[in-house]
Amino acid sequence: MSRYFELDVGERTLPVWLWGLKHGQARWDKVGPSYVLSGQWSGKIEGATGPNSVCAPGRLRLEKPVLTQVVTEKKRHIEQLPVLRKRPIRVSKTMDVERE
Repeated sequence: MSRYFELDVGERTLPVWLWGLKHGQARWDKVGPSYVLSGQWSGKIEGATGPNSVCAPGRLRLEKPVLTQVVTEKKRHIEQLPVLRKRPIRVSKTMDVERE
């Protein structure tokens, strides 16, 4: 399992929008002919404090198919993914989320 953290936002397409800075854990697996990165994340709204500062949590799953017949695997152990700084963000669609 690898941990990751976002510390700030590097580029904003909507400057007035408050962004959720995420952190979480993810793991790499080989599933059939694909490599998969999956895990859970949570976050806090930048600059906010208190109980209303928490972002809705989520899950991630990225899959990269291996498109060749012969696959040579090199296993690397990654202790920690890099800290993300100045992440570019481009908004194409937004969605309101309400808590039940």
